[in-house]
Amino acid sequence: MGITTRKGDLGRTDLLFGLRASKDSLRVEAGGALEELNAFLGLARSELKAARRKSVLKRCQENLFLVGAEVACPPKRRARLKNRLGPEQVSWIEEQIQRLQKQIGKTAQGFVIPGSNRSSALLEVARSVARRAERRIVSLHRRKAIANKHVIVYMNRLSDLLWLLARLEERKTELLRPEG
Repeated sequence: MGITTRKGDLGRTDLLFGLRASKDSLRVEAGGALEELNAFLGLARSELKAARRKSVLKRCQENLFLVGAEVACPPKRRARLKNRLGPEQVSWIEEQIQRLQKQIGKTAQGFVIPGSNRSSALLEVARSVARRAERRIVSLHRRKAIANKHVIVYMNRLSDLLWLLARLEERKTELLRPEG
C-alpha cells in the first residue's frame, strides 16, 4: 500500500479502531496540534546539547503518543486502548518540573521575550503549541469526548516543563554575554 490512499479526499480521516471523522472536527484538530507539538519537540531536542534535557524531551514525545491515542479514540472504544496515559506519567513530569525549578531557583519568573538563542526559542514555540493542544483537549473533555483526567493534567504540566527548559537554555546565552 502506498502513502496515497485517497481515503481522505472527501475531507474525512481515520480515528482509532476503524472509525472516521471530518478533518475539521475538534478531535482531529486536537490530534493535529499534538502532531505539531511532537514535531517541534523533536526540532528543539535536535538543538539541545545536554543529554539529560534531550532525554526528557524524548520521553515527553513518547508520552504524547499516549495522549494522541486518548484523543483519537472514540469514547465507546476506550477499553480497547492497550496503553493509557496515567498517574505515573503525570508524576514523572512533575518530578522533572521540581528538579528544574531547583536548578533554576527563583530567578526565572514572569514573561520573557523569546529568542535569546535558537534552542530556547524552539522550546517557547513548542510551549505555545502545547497550550493550544491543551485548549483543544479541554474542549473535547467538556464535550465528554475524553474522560481521562490525566491527559489534561499532563498537558498542563508539559507547558510548564517546556517553559523551565527554555529558561535553562537561555542561561547558556547569558553566560556567553560580555558584562557591562
